[in-house]
Amino acid sequence: MLVSLLQPSPEVFACFDDVMLLSGGELLFLGPREDVMPFFGRLGLAPPPTKTDADFLQEVTASPSYQARFRLPGGLAQRAGSKWLSPTRLRQEFEASPSGAALAARLAEQPYSHPLQHLVLHKEKHALPLTAMWWAVARRELLLFVRNKVFFIAGASQIAFTAFLVSTTFIRLAKNTFMDANLHLSVIFFSLMTIFMVRLCCCAVRALSACVYVGGVYGRA
Repeated sequence: MLVSLLQPSPEVFACFDDVMLLSGGELLFLGPREDVMPFFGRLGLAPPPTKTDADFLQEVTASPSYQARFRLPGGLAQRAGSKWLSPTRLRQEFEASPSGAALAARLAEQPYSHPLQHLVLHKEKHALPLTAMWWAVARRELLLFVRNKVFFIAGASQIAFTAFLVSTTFIRLAKNTFMDANLHLSVIFFSLMTIFMVRLCCCAVRALSACVYVGGVYGRA
């Protein structure tokens, strides 16, 4: 699974096994999370104690001014002088590193194949036929209707009651002048707004479960 992180906390960053660092269309690093900081350390770049690893990785390749803040005395980055280690140079250093060599060796291996791989490789545009997808959506909507039948029954009852009031109260109104037509349109508009609001209240409200980390206690929200 590949996840793009934007300024993650140290706890979130520690949950991942591998790190892929991209900048300027170049692959700067791809390997275990424990190897990314030693890789930049060999290049003479390291974060200060107040900077997290994730923030350092996002800023070290942003611009020369940002990279200059993380230079170590006597390192490769400092020996570069006014020049900075561009994404292209970092990619070259990664390819020459043990992590880059291991990645190149893995890519050179023969792709994994299985006698039954044709069962999981779909050649059709859709994995299921149109009738099967339509029936799956219909079953889902039917299941939602059964689970929320109380709300649907209440909404239908309210609509029926409103229709009864409108049909019996305004049945003998005159239909000759412009004011009569305006009154009839007002009643129709009121009925439509009532139906709209009732249906809006009956819509199912769904929430995705999320893992929350607060004060060392894990819970679900």
